[in-house]
Amino acid sequence: MKLHVGIFAILAFISLPIRAAPAPPPQVQPQGSGPGHPNPKYNWHFNIFKDKHCNDSPISLAGSGSSGCKTDNLPKGGAQAFIKVEVNSHCKIVFYKDTNCSKKDDVATLQASSKNVCTESKKHKHIKSYEVQGSVPG
Repeated sequence: MKLHVGIFAILAFISLPIRAAPAPPPQVQPQGSGPGHPNPKYNWHFNIFKDKHCNDSPISLAGSGSSGCKTDNLPKGGAQAFIKVEVNSHCKIVFYKDTNCSKKDDVATLQASSKNVCTESKKHKHIKSYEVQGSVPG
């Protein structure tokens, strides 16, 4: 009789549902890779703001190597300011006041030596496109 109770107890224990540890929250990049916490997956990372004092919610942009002319993810009407998060010494980000990255319409440049502070674009112009010039170091 004791043998039957032992077997039933073991079978009952085995059939209990296994509680798995909760999955870690998904990592949204580049959010959370702020100053002092560079993400090695990116060679450049900056935040742009519609407000010239960087008081509104940031739009975070990041990548590796050259980008070509980009207008995606910029706020409607353009951005007025930016903050460097991390820029590799091999990269330079140029901001433009038009959507075609016209060399004559550049309004700011961001590079490794730039400070991580809110920077307003030149002549109070809106940033409507940007281009990353550089490479992934090898």
